[in-house]
Amino acid sequence: MGCCRGFGFREGGGLAVDLGLGSVGMGCCRGFGFREGGGGVDLGLGSVGMGCCRGFGFREGGGGVDLVAGVVVVAGVAVSCWVGFGRGWVVRVGCCRGFGFHGDGQILAHMPRFPLLPPLLLLLVALVLSNLGGSLSHGQLSPTFYDETCPNVSSIVRGIIDEALQTDARIGASLIRLHFHDCFVNGCDASILLNDSATIESEKEAPPNNNSARGFGVVDDIKAALESACPGTVSCADILAIAANESVSLAGGRPWTVLLGRRDSTTANRTAASVFLPAPTETLDELKAKFNVVGLNTTDLVSLSGAHTFGRAQCRTFIHRLYDFDNSSNPDPSLNTTYLETLQGICPQGGDGSVVTNLDLTTPNIFDNYYYSNLQVEEGLLQSDQELFSTTGADTIDIVNNFSADQTAFFASFVGIND
Repeated sequence: MGCCRGFGFREGGGLAVDLGLGSVGMGCCRGFGFREGGGGVDLGLGSVGMGCCRGFGFREGGGGVDLVAGVVVVAGVAVSCWVGFGRGWVVRVGCCRGFGFHGDGQILAHMPRFPLLPPLLLLLVALVLSNLGGSLSHGQLSPTFYDETCPNVSSIVRGIIDEALQTDARIGASLIRLHFHDCFVNGCDASILLNDSATIESEKEAPPNNNSARGFGVVDDIKAALESACPGTVSCADILAIAANESVSLAGGRPWTVLLGRRDSTTANRTAASVFLPAPTETLDELKAKFNVVGLNTTDLVSLSGAHTFGRAQCRTFIHRLYDFDNSSNPDPSLNTTYLETLQGICPQGGDGSVVTNLDLTTPNIFDNYYYSNLQVEEGLLQSDQELFSTTGADTIDIVNNFSADQTAFFASFVGIND
C-alpha cells in the first residue's frame, strides 16, 4: 500500500468481503490500493498520487451497515469528497481536489440497501484510473507472505489444532465457523475475536455468535505458540484463515492455498453481525440475499453450506422444526419422520436448548459429501440446510445432487471459493 496508512479494500480468505472501512486519514499519502485476495484476483493501485487530498474516508454511520453500490455518477474531476456513509446515504464535504463523486447538494447519491460489492470495486478502480492516471500493481496478499518471517506458521497452527482434536472432536468445525463468521462481517479481519470495551461492542455478543461461536481458547493457544516462535509477526486474521484450512484438511477434506498478509481490525461491528450473518431458520431466498450481498452466488451458497458436513448444532437452532413449524402445530414436513423421532428424543419440548447433536448424522467428524446425501433423504438438521433441497423448483437442487454424487466436484467448488 505504498506510504498509505489505514485505507484499503480487499477480499481476504476468499470466503467473504474484507473491507478496510474505518475512520481513514489520508494525510499526504501517495499510494493506496484496492485489492482482492483469496479469490485469485489482485487489483492494485499502489502508485496512485492523491495530490493534496486530506482526510477523507468511509465509515459506518448511525448504526447502518450499507455498502455503496455502483450506481453513483462519476465526474471527470470533482472538487469535493466525503466523510462517510451509513443507512444508504453518502454525504459530501468540500475538501478534496482531483477525486470524487459528483452529485447535487450535500447528498451525492442514495444507495440501495444490500448492494453488490464487485460493482463498487470496479467503479472505484475505473474512477481512480481515469481521474488520477494510476497503474495496476500486484496486490499484497500472498501464500508466501510469512516464508521469511515465520516459515513454520502453518505447521504450528496445524499442530495446535491436532492436539485440541484429541479432546474436542468438533473443534475443527468450530474454527472454520469462526473464520466464516469473521469474514461475513466487514471481511476477514479477526474482528470476531475482539472483546467488549469502552469503544468496542464485541461481535461475540451478536445473536448469531452469543453462546454459540466457540474455539476462542484454541485461537489463543495458536497465537501464543506463534508469538513464541515468531513474535509480533502473524496476524489474528491470518491465524483464522490458516486454522480453517488446516481444520478441513485434518478432517479429510481438500486443503486450499491460503493467501496471507491480512491486517487485524481494531473495531468490531455487532450490528452487522446481527444483520448479515445467515441464520439457521432462514428460507432459501433469505440465504441467497445474504450471500449475494458479499458477492457470493448460489453455487457458493451450496458449497459453503457443505461445511456442515462436520460439527454440531444446539437444539435451540432447530427445535422449531420438531413441534411447531411456522406456527402450524406440526413438525416441519421436509424432515424425515424417523429422523424427526430421533431429534425429538434429543431435544424434548421445554428441554435444554444448549444440548448439541451432529450436523451430519452419517459421518459427523469427517469432511466429506455426505451432508448432501443427507439432504436428499430429508435428514438435514437445520432448516437452512434442508431448504437447499426441499424448496420446490429451487436451482440449488441440481447442485446438491451433483455434490452428493461427486465428492471431487464438491471439494473443487469449496476449495475454489477459498483458493
